[in-house]
Amino acid sequence: MSVRHGRSGKEIRGFGSGNSLDTLLCRLFLSRLTDRNVFSFALILIELLMLLQAAFYEIMCGMWIRNGLQIKGQAMTYIQSNFCNSMVDADLYLLQVCATQLPPENFLNTVLSQ
Repeated sequence: MSVRHGRSGKEIRGFGSGNSLDTLLCRLFLSRLTDRNVFSFALILIELLMLLQAAFYEIMCGMWIRNGLQIKGQAMTYIQSNFCNSMVDADLYLLQVCATQLPPENFLNTVLSQ
């Protein structure tokens, strides 16, 4: 099954089969997606991913010590090799994908402002 990007008309394959909910939601999302929306969506994702990375390293540096050891345990769960494929690696990959959708100066400004 394939869907078409609303503005560019590019065909995108592999969004479920038939009339499943994920297929319908993807069709709705992609039909409303414009180049400007991709740009602003990528900027928002980059900001969130950078905040997540910053929060992780703040926890590791002891800046959140008042929250107890549980917060450090959560951070260690996020970074441990058992969960890397589903958490850290996916976040960094998404950051890379967003970087490809933006002009270099916008990406650098967003990263450096965080």
